Formats: sequence, C-alpha cells, structure tokens
Amino acid sequence: MTWWNKTRKPDAELEEFRSIMTVPQHFEDGFSLSSLLGTLFLALVMVPGALYMELVAGMGIGGAAQWVTVLLFVEVAKRANAQLSRPQLFILFYMSGMIVGQSVYGTPLFTQFLVRSDAAVSYGISSLIPNWVAPAKHRRAAAHVPPEGVASRRGPDVVPAPCSASSPPWCWDTGCSG
Repeated sequence: MTWWNKTRKPDAELEEFRSIMTVPQHFEDGFSLSSLLGTLFLALVMVPGALYMELVAGMGIGGAAQWVTVLLFVEVAKRANAQLSRPQLFILFYMSGMIVGQSVYGTPLFTQFLVRSDAAVSYGISSLIPNWVAPAKHRRAAAHVPPEGVASRRGPDVVPAPCSASSPPWCWDTGCSG
C-alpha cells in the first residue's frame, strides 16, 4: 500500500470542533435598520474619537472599539425590548472593525495636523513642509488672495505693505497684506 492510499483515522479534536456548531439550515439577512443605526453611530461617534486618539496619542482605539460597539448595541436593544439577531451582530461587528480600523497616517488630515501641531511649529518643521503638501496655519490660502487689479475685501484704498527684512517669514513669498 502506498502512502497516498492509506486510510487516516479521524482527528478527535477536529471532530469535536465540528460538533460544536452545526451548519444552519437557512441564512438570514443581517442588513436592517438596527445595522444602519449602528453604522451611523460608528460614523458620527467612534470614527472622530478614533481619529483624535490616533492623532493626539499616536495609537488608535484598536479592537476594543468593535466589542464596545457590539456590547453597547446589545444593551440598548435589551433596554428597548428588542433582540438583535446573529447576522445583525455580525454586520455590526465587521462594520465597526472596518471603519474604526482605518489609519490616519499618510492622509491629508494627518499632514494638516502635522503642519499645524505645536511641536512642529516650535521646532520649525512646519515652515519646511511645502505648501503643496499641506498649507500651514499662518500661510494665506490662494483662494483668499485677490487677483491682481481687483480690490480686496477691505476696500480699494487699502494697499498691501511692501515686505522687508523685519516682515514675518510667511510674507516673504506671498507679499504682505498688513
């Protein structure tokens, strides 16, 4: 008898695992109003909290946010005398993992936070980051600079002061406006 024809005896641990949960006879839809409310809760409460934690503390809220969201909605459902089905909990659990598990690093929000942070300003790093990456807090945006020959919002009689060596650094490349 060759090695590929040998009959194997069943693995006891695998059989025990298979007997724990049986395959359901029918499948239910997990998308419902409660799943939508859970997703809105994630989008309006958990995501801003996760972004803030990641920007300020340097780490996200992690996997605990998934379980907190699920437990919160299970408790709210109990108080409302409603019951969440397994498919609804599944949708809620995986939506929370997908939404909260996003990273902020490398996004425009992170570059803007980096340029405007107190640490970057105090160490002079924010002035080294070019405008096309993220405009600094003290730099004027291009949309607010009136085109040449057009009066500014302050009136036609206001003329920008010329830049000098004593002008702040952000005026050197754009021209002073007072």
